[in-house]
Amino acid sequence: MKKTAILTCLITLLTSYCILAQNKIPEAVDLNDRGVSQIEDKNYEAAIGLFERAIVLQPGYATAHYNLGTAYFHLGRFEKAVPAFQQAVKMSPDFADAYNQLGASYLESGQTEKGSAAFLEALRLKKDDPVILYNLGCAYIRLQDFDKAITFLEKAKLLDENNAEIRMNLGFALGRQKKYREAIGELQKAVSLDPTIDEAQFLLGGLYLQVKEKEKAIAQYAKIKFSNTQLADRLYRAIYNDRILAVSTR
Repeated sequence: MKKTAILTCLITLLTSYCILAQNKIPEAVDLNDRGVSQIEDKNYEAAIGLFERAIVLQPGYATAHYNLGTAYFHLGRFEKAVPAFQQAVKMSPDFADAYNQLGASYLESGQTEKGSAAFLEALRLKKDDPVILYNLGCAYIRLQDFDKAITFLEKAKLLDENNAEIRMNLGFALGRQKKYREAIGELQKAVSLDPTIDEAQFLLGGLYLQVKEKEKAIAQYAKIKFSNTQLADRLYRAIYNDRILAVSTR
């Protein structure tokens, strides 16, 4: 996020799976399916070679393009993932998951507006999908359009009410709109669902400070001071207004 924000919104990928093929050239199908197995074993470079060979045999093979993009995404090579997913949606314009992956790749490469546009297209094709709604909410947080972020994250929450990351980012967006009590409620639910998300504990501590509940903020600091020293230090400084407290040795 920018300096005014507290954390970077996490993007959830519909990603991490590939797609097995049907009714295609048998050799291309075999190469694609072997590539899927390589991705499952986290052998991403080997998978890329297999998908590329499948595409040479059958250039219009949308599934192989999609899987190739997924392999590149896992390697963090988003400049390669983007064109692969673009080819997938070109070959199969109703491929909602490929639009979602394209949006995630754009976001990870810093092209947030293009990412939000791809997520909107995915949502048009696959309505009421909580992952796509969540990713849209994250995109709008990055664009600092918190009204839209809240709209999409609220919809995602209704479909996946026990998802701690949805609750956390909804709480963050509500907090940026100064809806502190609503934000606290969402973050309390997030940490009850998953106490290990240090970012949610940190955000909750910051919101307690906003509503003048310092003791609760201190309690949040205690929850993360060993598991995430960087966030704990930031919260400590917020609590004590950048004053480092001296400890008496007497």
